[in-house]
This record gives sequence, C-alpha cells and structure tokens, in this order.
Amino acid sequence: MVDHTIEQGYDLVGTGGIGTVYKPLKKFCSILKLAKPDVKIVVGGHIVADYEFLLNAIPEIDVIVSGEGEITLSKIVNAIESGIDLETIPGIVYRHDGCLVTTKPEKLVTLDELPDIHLDNFNINAYNAKVPDMYLVDEQAKKLMKKGEKHILVFLSRGCPFACFFCYRHIKKYRVYSNEKNELYISYLKKKGYSFFVIKSECLTANKGHLENVCMLAKKYEFYWAIDGRADQITPESLKMLKKHNCVGIRFGIESFDQSILGVMKKKTTPEQNINAINWSFQYGLQTSNILMLIIGSPGEDRKTIFNTRKGMWKCFINEDDVICAILNPYPGSPAYSYGIENGYITDKELLHEAVGHKSKIVVNFSNISKRELYVWQQWIVCEGSLSYRVKHRKMLLNRYFFVRWAIFVKAYLLLIKEPLAFGLFNIYLIKGFSYWLKPLKRLKYGELA
Repeated sequence: MVDHTIEQGYDLVGTGGIGTVYKPLKKFCSILKLAKPDVKIVVGGHIVADYEFLLNAIPEIDVIVSGEGEITLSKIVNAIESGIDLETIPGIVYRHDGCLVTTKPEKLVTLDELPDIHLDNFNINAYNAKVPDMYLVDEQAKKLMKKGEKHILVFLSRGCPFACFFCYRHIKKYRVYSNEKNELYISYLKKKGYSFFVIKSECLTANKGHLENVCMLAKKYEFYWAIDGRADQITPESLKMLKKHNCVGIRFGIESFDQSILGVMKKKTTPEQNINAINWSFQYGLQTSNILMLIIGSPGEDRKTIFNTRKGMWKCFINEDDVICAILNPYPGSPAYSYGIENGYITDKELLHEAVGHKSKIVVNFSNISKRELYVWQQWIVCEGSLSYRVKHRKMLLNRYFFVRWAIFVKAYLLLIKEPLAFGLFNIYLIKGFSYWLKPLKRLKYGELA
C-alpha cells in the first residue's frame, strides 16, 4: 500500500476502519510517513471513536474525521488546495501548536443526496462475485446463476436505532434510502449483472416500510437476497413475506438466552423472542438463520447465566452445523469501552486497541468467573452446539471442523485443572446442563411453513 501510494504520487491518503484495525493502521501510517513525510493522512471510521487517544498514539495522522467521510473529505481536500484553515471544516480533529483542535460536528448525510454508485470507477472484478449455494433455492435462481448473474454485498441503510452495550456506535441515528433511490440502486446493479445480494444494512427489519419496499423490488427485478435483523422485530407474517419475495435467509445477533444478561447488554429482547425468531426462520426455510451468534462475558455473567444460554440454544433448530460464540470485548466507542474505563477494567488503552480484534482472546474480563474458565465455556458452547445439531437432526457428521473444535475444547479444559475450584464447578454445571437434553423437545422440520 505504501509503495502504491508513492508510485501513484498521492498527496493525501484517506484510511481507517472498524475498531479492530488499530495495529495495521498504526504500522501503515508509520511506514508511509517515513517514506513520504509530506503526505497528508486522514483517518476515519469506528477506529476514531476515542480520537484523543488515536492522535496521541499515532502521531503520523494529520486529520481525523469524526463523522461520515463523503462530505468532510472533499472539504479537507479543498481546504488544503486553497490554503484555507482547517478550523472552518466541521466534523474533524487535528493538531495545532501541540494542542488538539475539535471542530463542531458535521451534519449527518442525507443518504439520497449522496452521489450515485458507479461500479466502473472500481476494479470490481477483483472481488469474489461467485453465487453461494444458499441462494439457489429454485429454478429461477439457478437459471440466473447459469446466465452469469453475480453476487454482491450492498447497503441500503446506515446506523441502528438501538444502543447495545457491546456495539460501537459513535455515529447516531438510523437512516434509509428512499424507495425511489432504492429502485435506482437496484436497477443499476441488475444492469451490471448482479442478481444475488447480501443486504448488509445493520438492521433492515427496523423500518417496516423500507423492508416492504425491498420485497417489492425483489420481485420486480428478480433478485435473491439475505439480510440481518432483530429477533424482536420478527413475526411469522414478516417471515412469510420475506420468503415469498425471494429472501433466502435472515441472520440474528442472539447474544444470550439469559434475561439478566440481555438486560445488561441493552438488547431489548427476551429469550423467548430469540428462540422464536430462530425456529420460525428455520420453519420458513430461511437459510442464514442457521448461524447462532452468541456473546458471553458481560458484567454479571456467571455459570448460571451461561447455563441459561446453553439451555436456550438446545431449544433452537438450525439447519447447519454452525454456532459462533464470542467473548465480549469492549470495542472503542462502545458503552462497554466507557464502562471498562470508568470501572477500572481498562487501564492501558494501547493494549486494548491492539488486542480487541481477537474474538477468542479475553482482553477484558467483565464476568464473575476467571478468564481461563470463561474461555473453556466459550469452547464448550461451540461444541455443545455441534452436538445439539447432530442430536436434533439425527446426523452423525465427523468432519475435520468437528474434531478441531473438540480438540480446542479439550486443551482448554485440561488447562482449567490449574484452578481446582473452578474446574470442579465447571464440571458440575457441565453435567447439570445435560438435564434439559432429557426433556421432550418438539422436532421441527426445515421449510415446513414455506
């Protein structure tokens, strides 16, 4: 990247990303400034949530964009070219005479006022456009694939109306494109040969009218799509509508099946809503509901709350062998980050920024059990999920992934012997957990309501 910047003769570089990019960002800025000291480096995205720390930790950064970059970056370029003082530009942070200068916030972008997307400006062929098998749900989808139609990731909204404890959200509000702009966007992509979409809007189910508009466009332009949603916004009627309009899957951030932990996370959902959303999606044949995404390690997490999550997981039917369990790490800008600083869990911001990107590494332990035991529970939940899948679907899949996940658990389990009390209590709750396996469970069939 540094070589490319120099070869192309760029005078300004815009970079950044989510809260996990700190280490490569720091390295890139350092190498780039050494190679080309006069280049201007502008950084934005979630990583700048704690901009005061970032500017002190990476002195090579010239300007930070604290909001959205589309409008602000062009103003920065114009100011540099015209010799205008940066303090006139809203939504930025920079150094002046050794002090940090923070300008007034920039207004949020109205999505419809953004320039239209033109794929001709990008080397789009560098991206994987192969159609995943999950989209091939009927003959029409198979015809489109054989015709050469491609797969792409798109955003039709920005933000989220919620404020979960673990989520980074330094730009507030939830905004969607108008119905007219949605159609312009979709029709353009269809002309470019795209008929299979992952709509990565963080919460497409949050706006019913917007969701209904996408459903209408799916039929009109013959595209197949998958989305992310919230369990509390899902009903059998909405799933029926999605299935009818070529939606092949919906994925939820379940996080927990314990009500107290869901409260700590500020999820505003219940265990029953989580279970219903997963099982209804399974019954309607929406395939990406196959992934159970869980998080453990919130403040107050203990063996009892983990037991409830395991118990809820047993009640869920998923159509593939895939359970994801992450440790709650406090991403910069999230309520968890502020909580960690205020309560003394985070004392070294540099260390946290460097380590927070590892989902299996416990950077900060908010729970009421030790780091070692929390890690063992993380590995066990994944293994128990794989067992649960096999029992409920009466399948015996002995693939490499199955053995790898069990090997990781066994290794972690044996290390827990170093903590005799925790080891004993872990085994008590491990065995206790199998009690719900003995209770009758109504078997559900995939796609039975479709």
